[in-house]
Amino acid sequence: MARITRLNRVRKERRSVHEETECNYDVVVVGGATYLQLETLGTKHRQETGKVSQTLQFDQAAIAQLKRILETEFPDL
Repeated sequence: MARITRLNRVRKERRSVHEETECNYDVVVVGGATYLQLETLGTKHRQETGKVSQTLQFDQAAIAQLKRILETEFPDL
Protein backbone atom coordinates (compact mmCIF):
# COMPACT_ATOMS: atom_id res chain seq x y z
CA MET A 1 0.00 0.00 0.00
CA ALA A 2 1.21 3.50 -0.70
CA ARG A 3 -0.10 6.93 0.33
CA ILE A 4 0.37 9.43 -2.49
CA THR A 5 1.12 13.00 -1.41
CA ARG A 6 2.49 14.38 -4.67
CA LEU A 7 2.52 13.49 -8.37
CA ASN A 8 5.68 14.12 -10.42
CA ARG A 9 5.68 14.07 -14.21
CA VAL A 10 8.43 11.94 -15.69
CA ARG A 11 8.69 11.71 -19.46
CA LYS A 12 9.29 8.15 -20.62
CA GLU A 13 11.09 7.35 -23.86
CA ARG A 14 9.61 3.88 -24.08
CA ARG A 15 5.83 4.03 -24.02
CA SER A 16 3.39 1.16 -23.93
CA VAL A 17 -0.18 0.51 -22.91
CA HIS A 18 -0.49 -2.02 -20.11
CA GLU A 19 -2.88 -4.93 -19.93
CA GLU A 20 -6.34 -3.92 -18.77
CA THR A 21 -7.75 -4.78 -15.37
CA GLU A 22 -10.39 -3.50 -13.00
CA CYS A 23 -9.94 -0.95 -10.23
CA ASN A 24 -12.00 -0.56 -7.06
CA TYR A 25 -12.24 2.74 -5.24
CA ASP A 26 -13.40 3.97 -1.87
CA VAL A 27 -13.26 7.17 0.12
CA VAL A 28 -11.50 6.54 3.42
CA VAL A 29 -11.75 8.89 6.41
CA VAL A 30 -9.17 8.42 9.15
CA GLY A 31 -8.68 10.87 12.00
CA GLY A 32 -10.60 13.58 10.15
CA ALA A 33 -8.48 13.26 6.99
CA THR A 34 -10.11 12.06 3.76
CA TYR A 35 -8.33 9.88 1.20
CA LEU A 36 -9.25 8.46 -2.19
CA GLN A 37 -8.27 4.79 -2.19
CA LEU A 38 -7.75 2.90 -5.45
CA GLU A 39 -7.18 -0.86 -5.58
CA THR A 40 -6.09 -2.52 -8.81
CA LEU A 41 -7.07 -6.13 -9.30
CA GLY A 42 -4.95 -8.90 -10.77
CA THR A 43 -5.24 -9.28 -14.54
CA LYS A 44 -6.69 -12.37 -16.17
CA HIS A 45 -3.15 -13.71 -16.66
CA ARG A 46 -2.23 -13.64 -12.97
CA GLN A 47 -2.39 -16.72 -10.81
CA GLU A 48 -5.11 -15.19 -8.61
CA THR A 49 -7.35 -13.11 -10.84
CA GLY A 50 -9.56 -10.54 -9.15
CA LYS A 51 -7.35 -10.35 -6.05
CA VAL A 52 -6.19 -6.88 -5.00
CA SER A 53 -2.79 -6.33 -6.54
CA GLN A 54 -1.94 -2.78 -5.50
CA THR A 55 -3.53 -0.18 -3.22
CA LEU A 56 -2.96 3.56 -3.53
CA GLN A 57 -4.30 6.24 -1.20
CA PHE A 58 -4.33 9.87 -2.39
CA ASP A 59 -4.39 12.65 0.18
CA GLN A 60 -6.27 15.88 -0.52
CA ALA A 61 -3.22 17.68 -1.95
CA ALA A 62 -2.58 14.81 -4.40
CA ILE A 63 -6.27 14.70 -5.33
CA ALA A 64 -6.22 18.43 -6.11
CA GLN A 65 -3.07 17.96 -8.20
CA LEU A 66 -4.63 15.00 -10.03
CA LYS A 67 -7.70 17.10 -10.76
CA ARG A 68 -5.53 19.83 -12.31
CA ILE A 69 -3.64 17.25 -14.38
CA LEU A 70 -6.88 15.76 -15.70
CA GLU A 71 -8.31 19.19 -16.55
CA THR A 72 -5.11 20.14 -18.41
CA GLU A 73 -4.29 16.86 -20.16
CA PHE A 74 -7.87 15.81 -20.95
CA PRO A 75 -9.75 19.09 -21.55
CA ASP A 76 -12.51 17.38 -23.57
CA LEU A 77 -13.73 15.27 -20.63
